[in-house]
Amino acid sequence: MNDPGNVVDIANVTQRFGDVCALDDVSLSVRRGEFLTLLGPSGYGKSTLLRAVAGFEVPTHGRVVIDDHDMAGVPPNRRPVNMVFQRPTLFPHLDVAGNVAFGLRLSKVKSAEVARRVAEVLSLVRLDGYGRRRAHELSGGQQQRVALARALVNQPTVLLLDEPLSALDLRIRLEMEVELRRVHRESGATFIYVTHDQREALALSDRIAVLDRGTILQAGTPAEVFDEPRSPFVASFVGAANVIAAEADGQGGIIIGGQKLPAGMAGSVSTLSGQIWVVVRPQVASFTVEGGLVGRVSDVAFRGIGHEYEVTLDGLDRPVKVETASETAKSFGERVQVTWPGRSVRILPRGGPDD
Repeated sequence: MNDPGNVVDIANVTQRFGDVCALDDVSLSVRRGEFLTLLGPSGYGKSTLLRAVAGFEVPTHGRVVIDDHDMAGVPPNRRPVNMVFQRPTLFPHLDVAGNVAFGLRLSKVKSAEVARRVAEVLSLVRLDGYGRRRAHELSGGQQQRVALARALVNQPTVLLLDEPLSALDLRIRLEMEVELRRVHRESGATFIYVTHDQREALALSDRIAVLDRGTILQAGTPAEVFDEPRSPFVASFVGAANVIAAEADGQGGIIIGGQKLPAGMAGSVSTLSGQIWVVVRPQVASFTVEGGLVGRVSDVAFRGIGHEYEVTLDGLDRPVKVETASETAKSFGERVQVTWPGRSVRILPRGGPDD
């Protein structure tokens, strides 16, 4: 029996396209009223999973249950979901109100009810007074709000959003993030959102599911996924952490590139021994005069509020990133020492399937 708090249950879904396995035995539940984000690189199964929920893909194996109803054999137009795509694709021959009302008129909803619900949802997305405008008279952000209103007006059990902000410029994306959070909060709807932008996922979500090559590596709150990654892939993809190859000596010591990590930088490794990953966020790393890991600055980028550095540590091929707000910039090629607080270190075993 499904948890009554879940509105969507995805059970052991596998999706194959010929020899390609797009989804590999994926199971995931979505709580009613939740904003769940499917996060991962392009081509790693996010949109395929969303389309399986929508009914545009029929899973090779497994099932999708929505509101305790198995969706096997139920076509997309009969499912209690609506979808917002990357581009709004508004009907050019209809005005804003006509676009929003399109699904209601197909369902033969009475005119008075159509007018009421269209006005209500346009107010929700802050497009009051835009009902008579045409698509070409709207900005990209306004068009995407119309698409959102068109999906919400049918009062779906679940709203599916497939990278709806990716085609917008940065300023409008940031504005739309605020609007999406507000619309989700005020509508009380269940959102399943797809993105490859980890910053966007962290800003919007109640919970994030990180996908890697068709499997879910980790699901949790934004803070859990960011602060407590369970694999090197999640650590590096969510927040661009440094994932540094190291050796634990079994006595609490860590060796990185032949350099012994100072005790204050080691974190807690207890009696671990053998190959490990040391996970450190660029934001907690800094430079020190002594007592750090020695290396050379191999790249410098100014980021407005500070600098982002790549430092190639002695004995390592892959550079580590350091982000600092220091006014005194380091120079390309400069010899430096890198440090970080041990409490900010996360240790992961090395030799797993996603190493």
